Amino acid sequence: LLIVVIVIAVAWKGSNVFVLRPLGVLAHASERLGKGDLNARTELPQTHDEFGRLAQTFDRMAVSLQRRRDEAEIHDRELRQINRALRTLSAGNRTLVRATDEASLLHKMCTVAVEYGGYRMAWVGYAENDTEKSVRPVAQAGVDTAFLEALRITWDESEHGSDPTGKAIRTGKPCVSYGLQSEPQYQAWHSAAQEHEINSVVSLPLHVDQKVLGALTIYSEDVDAFDSAEIELLSDMVEDLAYGISALRTRIKHDTAQATIERMAYY
Repeated sequence: LLIVVIVIAVAWKGSNVFVLRPLGVLAHASERLGKGDLNARTELPQTHDEFGRLAQTFDRMAVSLQRRRDEAEIHDRELRQINRALRTLSAGNRTLVRATDEASLLHKMCTVAVEYGGYRMAWVGYAENDTEKSVRPVAQAGVDTAFLEALRITWDESEHGSDPTGKAIRTGKPCVSYGLQSEPQYQAWHSAAQEHEINSVVSLPLHVDQKVLGALTIYSEDVDAFDSAEIELLSDMVEDLAYGISALRTRIKHDTAQATIERMAYY
C-alpha cells in the first residue's frame, strides 16, 4: 500500500510539473494575447515534446502578430502624414488662386499649414544680405514673434545658422531635423522647443527668380514627422508658393511700368 501511495504521489507531482504547469502557462499567455497584449510569450523551454512544440508555435504566432501590428501602425502613420500634407497642399493651392499681395499670401500659407495641416507652427523667413546673414521673419502662424526672435536664426556657418532654416537657405535644399528638445547640435533651441512642444522641423527653400529668397519652415510635435513622401508634397506646395510670389512681383512691375507709360504719354 505504501508503494502504491508513493507511486501515486510521484505521478501527481510529475503531472503537476510536466503537464499542469505548462498548461497553466499556455492558458495565461493565451488569455493575455486574446486581450490584445501582443507581448505575451510562454517563455517555456523549446523542447521536442508536445508542450515544447506547442509553446514554440504559440510564441512564433505572437511574434508574427506583433510584427504585423507594428507594420500596420507604421503604415497608418505614413498615411496620416501624407493626408496631412495633401490637405495643406490643396488648401495652399486655393490660397494661391485668391492671392492679391505678397504679404497676405505668405501669412495665409502659414495659416494653412497650421489650420489645415495640423502642424504646430509655420513661418516664412527671407534671407538678408547683411553682415550677420540674418533671416527676417515676414509671416508666421501658430508662433509669435518673440519665439522667432529668441532663436536668432541666420543662414551663415555659425551656431545660429546650423538649424534647418539656415541650412535650407544656404544649400537651397529641403532640410529636416528631429530631436529639437534633446539633440546636442540644437542646444540653443532646447528650451524654446520644449516650451512650444516641438520635436521635429522641416525647412523648404523658396526659389524665386533663380535665387533662394528664403524658406518656409514647419514645426511638428510628432517625433517621427516629415518622411520622404510628406516632404515631397510640402516641397510641391513651396514651389507653388514661390511661383505665386514671382507672379505677384511681376504683376506689380507690370502695373508700375504701365502707370509710368501712361504718365509719360499724357503729362
